[in-house]
Amino acid sequence: MTVLALPLALFCAAPVIAPRVAAQGQEVRELDRGQQAFWAGQYERAARTLAGLERRMPRVRDHVLYLAAESELYAGRPARARELFSEVAAERESRFAPQAPWRVADCLWPEGREDEAAAAYRRLLAASVRAGVDPVVARFHVAEQAPAVEAGKLFRQIHVDSPAHPLAVEASRLAGPADDPSEAPAPGDPRARLRRAAMLLERRHVDDAIRELEALPRELPPELAVERDLALGMAKFRTRHDYPQAAELLLSVAPKLTEDRAASAAFHGARALARANRTDESIAANRRLVEAYSGSRWATEAQFVIGWLEFNRGHYRECQPELHALLSRRNPFADDASWYLALAHHFLGEPTEALAALDEFARLAGNDADAARRVAYWRGRFLLAAGKKVEARAAWRDLVRRQPLSYYGLLATARLRQLGETVRVSLPKSTFPLPPPNARALHDPLVVRADELASAGLAADAGIELQRGEDALEGRLGRERALPLLLDRYRRYGSYRRAFQLAETRGALALQAAPVGPARAVWEAAHPRAFQPLVERYGQRAKAPPLFVWSIMQKETEFGPYRTSPADARGLLQVLPELGAELSGRHKVAFYPDELYRPDVNIRLGTERMGALARAFRGQLFLVAGAYNGGVDAVGRWVEQHGRRPLDEFMELVGFRESREYMKRVTAIYAHYVYLYTGKVLDLPLGIKRITAGPRPRREPPPPPTDEEPSALDRSN
Repeated sequence: MTVLALPLALFCAAPVIAPRVAAQGQEVRELDRGQQAFWAGQYERAARTLAGLERRMPRVRDHVLYLAAESELYAGRPARARELFSEVAAERESRFAPQAPWRVADCLWPEGREDEAAAAYRRLLAASVRAGVDPVVARFHVAEQAPAVEAGKLFRQIHVDSPAHPLAVEASRLAGPADDPSEAPAPGDPRARLRRAAMLLERRHVDDAIRELEALPRELPPELAVERDLALGMAKFRTRHDYPQAAELLLSVAPKLTEDRAASAAFHGARALARANRTDESIAANRRLVEAYSGSRWATEAQFVIGWLEFNRGHYRECQPELHALLSRRNPFADDASWYLALAHHFLGEPTEALAALDEFARLAGNDADAARRVAYWRGRFLLAAGKKVEARAAWRDLVRRQPLSYYGLLATARLRQLGETVRVSLPKSTFPLPPPNARALHDPLVVRADELASAGLAADAGIELQRGEDALEGRLGRERALPLLLDRYRRYGSYRRAFQLAETRGALALQAAPVGPARAVWEAAHPRAFQPLVERYGQRAKAPPLFVWSIMQKETEFGPYRTSPADARGLLQVLPELGAELSGRHKVAFYPDELYRPDVNIRLGTERMGALARAFRGQLFLVAGAYNGGVDAVGRWVEQHGRRPLDEFMELVGFRESREYMKRVTAIYAHYVYLYTGKVLDLPLGIKRITAGPRPRREPPPPPTDEEPSALDRSN
């Protein structure tokens, strides 16, 4: 069997990913034609175009050689490809040098030199240098050439250790039974299924893991049955779609486990009950956990969950004993407990007690900037409720002065206007030094090399090369001189994510000032109109506000096209494959999940979803953000429960921690975009307009972790 797989890091992406830069010079145009032919599948034409071009393009010799070698291999000339890959391997500074030896071995196989290829793969696997390659293909080839007993063991290892790989099924067919119990078990063995399920869960293929576990026989040895039920319960818990069965499995298996594993299973079982809206049962299960495992870390968390569940259903007096108990000892939930106590007192009409709890929250939160903004705003609300209008106004004025475009700063502006006060938002003038690039910077060898690649249509590769040499470039030019050059080039190359990272880390002072003069370049890097033609074309068609699309893009991926979430949401706007298939099906357009890593496909589908949500929620973009993150049903439920409250209270009562903070963060990002590109301050309403039922995909996005699931739980999993 011949298996050849395109390396994982040939060139970082097809030309559609980045904006094109005008080609200059005959050689650059030839490289451009060669790479376009390669991505079009015209390998013979690409090989002819690229032949010998590396001698005329010394600055990008390794790129030309590698692309030419790939073209020769796929054109059916592995011997010639092997020669070129060997030349690349000798280019020690090239980013392609680590994977070139693997491609040399790949070429030996179709040449009919399988023994040499297998030996080369063995050496490479032992060296553990696997950047940009698929080692499973190598292991499969080694197994094909190994003696029968060893081959069976190797195939079984592939089947068990790499269950999501396309070759896993074929490896299972070739594996055969295990002669030695110490070897990897045969594919049908319960131990193999349990291990495969564990690997699938680790790689976030949760649905596949569930199928693997459910395929196990009902009757198993007790120790294996316990492991199956625990794994299946946790898998169903993580899918977020079968909480009742997850609760049943986890609570029934907990007494059969020991110590921390038992407490963990009991806690997750109780949590599953809460997510299934069986609040009374969840509270009772958490109380049993606290009693049975009082010394466990899960007991402290369970106590917090009890208080939160009572708060979440509006029992503001009943939640207080559990939350107060957490303040009396050192634990990671004391700050959250004090915050919910403050809100509970506020909703009970007890502003003095609310202020005291808020002070405790401020003390426990320390130097956390988000917490400081929350404290500043809500201090004003509690003071106003206590009849101290002057002090409330002063608190809000100070917040607007320091953080006018933050979520809480926008709320403070709205509150002051409600009190009849004229609010003028002005950011300080920037003193951030950003000298323009000089001739030395523009002629730096790294910059020239990257520009040459970009001119040939390899802009994404240009960005990678620039980032690889970033530290050295700063050493030659100095950080202040290099930064504007880097921001400009990353924008040209479509490397918006790296420009964003530099702006956030090295341009923080500029982002606190007005976006004029040198500071504007930093603002535009932090809030770019990334992939602008695509966003404007598809956003206009879907009636999704373009500035809002970029706000979601920044929050979801920081403009990285290849990001994947734990829930398998993919690409720039983190579209789930199920949603992509449904939206494409409506227009009778073929769809493949990996297309979501293509900006054009991802933006088309993401903006269609945003446009539908914007219509459903009457243009209230903070609700659109919540629905995009947590689902239409969840936002509809929150609006039904709390939509008559003012916006600030509504937001704090959103039941999913991730969605609540997501809505706040996207609102702030959108405010920055509005200010940068229109010069206006976002006018945040204090009330919520009623909504009608929104558009629901056949399968809603799985809800994010809820507020009764603090960050400590996420780390434990």
